[in-house]
Amino acid sequence: REDRHVIVRDLAKAAQALKMPIDHLARPVALFAVYDGHRPAPAPTTGEAAAEATTGESLEEAPPTCAEFCARNFHLKLLPQLAEFKGP
Repeated sequence: REDRHVIVRDLAKAAQALKMPIDHLARPVALFAVYDGHRPAPAPTTGEAAAEATTGESLEEAPPTCAEFCARNFHLKLLPQLAEFKGP
């Protein structure tokens, strides 16, 4: 549940849509990433435990895991670097 993955089948098309063209790279170019997330489960207070037991839902939404943050933001860090990269 805490693990996340990202698949961008056409990274060049995604880069173009974000106005960071990577046309200088060989095609096809894609992105596949797997993020292993770890987050300790918070101990519920007495009232929260009772509410969760009866409704099956947590009263407080947990913050995103590190894996979720990376999955949502990694391409935003990678694409500008690839757009600037012109080779060794």
